[in-house]
Amino acid sequence: MKIYIDTDVLSNIASGKWYKKEDGKSFSAISELYPKSFCVSETLTLQEIQEIKNISDPELKNKVKEIYNRINKVSIPSLSYGGGSSTQDPDRTKLRKIFTPEIDKSSGPKSNYITHFQNRKGKRITVDADHIYYSFKSGCDFFLTVDRDTIMRRYYNNKSEVDRIISPTKIVVPPTLLNLLNVVN
Repeated sequence: MKIYIDTDVLSNIASGKWYKKEDGKSFSAISELYPKSFCVSETLTLQEIQEIKNISDPELKNKVKEIYNRINKVSIPSLSYGGGSSTQDPDRTKLRKIFTPEIDKSSGPKSNYITHFQNRKGKRITVDADHIYYSFKSGCDFFLTVDRDTIMRRYYNNKSEVDRIISPTKIVVPPTLLNLLNVVN
């Protein structure tokens, strides 16, 4: 089993402060059941950790990097579709349309969480959509997040389309994943 961990989960692990207590308890139980099942994107997660704006404490940022270093890494051969560097996989394009937040240009993103950043060429990269894309393209069974405000809300608002795109990968929060795993066991 492969469980792709969203970067917000790494931040919660490092700080020991979970948005919801049930997330921390559920994650602990999952990690006891399946300790070697977790993975992250080799490049995207590291890039996001380096760009995190809502972690000002350098020690906490280093803890997140340490946890990243201990987790299995996944990579996909190419983010382009059909061999051309300028052509994007239509599934990735659809995910980006669903998971990219609208930007209020006067005050930046409406959420405190990093949802995008600019690459070296200044092009806006949508982190949430790309994490989800990486998870299903690398054959993960689950995409685990604690981001209920952005990812889960957008997922539930577009559930049938997202499920069709990323099947059999499932987007879940820790308590939901624990319930699914307990049914399996």
